[in-house]
Amino acid sequence: MRTRLSRFLKLLVIIFCVAYPIAVIGVAFNVRPPFSMSWAASVLLILEGVMVTVAWMDEYGPRGLFASLVIALFSYGVETLGVHTGFPFGPYRYTDVLFPVLPGGVPLPVIFAWLTIIIAVRSLTIRPPLLVGSRLSISIVVSALLATLLNLVLEPVAFHIERYWIWLAPGNIAYYGVPLMNFVAWFVASLVLLSLVNVILLRAIAFLDLTTFSSRLPLNVPTWLYFAIVFMFGLVNLTHGFYLAAGIAALAIILPIVLTSLPANTALPIIATDGIEQDQTFQRNRKRVKKARKKKKR
Repeated sequence: MRTRLSRFLKLLVIIFCVAYPIAVIGVAFNVRPPFSMSWAASVLLILEGVMVTVAWMDEYGPRGLFASLVIALFSYGVETLGVHTGFPFGPYRYTDVLFPVLPGGVPLPVIFAWLTIIIAVRSLTIRPPLLVGSRLSISIVVSALLATLLNLVLEPVAFHIERYWIWLAPGNIAYYGVPLMNFVAWFVASLVLLSLVNVILLRAIAFLDLTTFSSRLPLNVPTWLYFAIVFMFGLVNLTHGFYLAAGIAALAIILPIVLTSLPANTALPIIATDGIEQDQTFQRNRKRVKKARKKKKR
């Protein structure tokens, strides 16, 4: 099963590597082909969500799939509530750019976008079982902050350029026409989701050996996607004159890199990509947890 997932993940990564530069050039520099590409945005969002979900299934097994389903159901519920009531994000409606549309008026690609964001930011900051106690709580808060920063980067492009959705009333305090409460809601929703996901995944130690590029792929794909998305939308913001959003994109790139350099920080995917010592530490912890579980069963 794991072998099949790994092969499927490799295929998805190859497809993404082909589609990504086309999307970046097309949106950032307004390069449009002579034929319709109305389906491209939906397909790319779904592709990214499937990639991180498969990565989690490969990394955590059934718990990874269950955690992904929790994210999908939570996001579908809160988006449906938001579309019909304006709570908690503010009054907005989706256009016909993204499809298919689920019952309740929420486009399916939006659910996959939630999966991508939540899984990506968690992979940047939380790597169990090395992270416990207060450090875990801080990392959850940092993950929610990164999700909010990512939303700040995405909004000008999604609203003003691609027209995925329309904000109906920006309110007294707004960011490029987006109500401030949207970002407060994103932070709180991310905090809740990350806490739920952590309960599911924190004891899932069935990890790969991390000795080859292929075995590292499930660990690193969400991280790579995070930086790819921030770079793409940051560049689009820059080329379209949304300079504050472009600056926030730079912050969203710099912040995780700075965090990995802190001596008190845990082993993150960015470090683990090159650090064999971190791999060995992870494996020792994995063996220790497995032994403890066997003793408990006896």
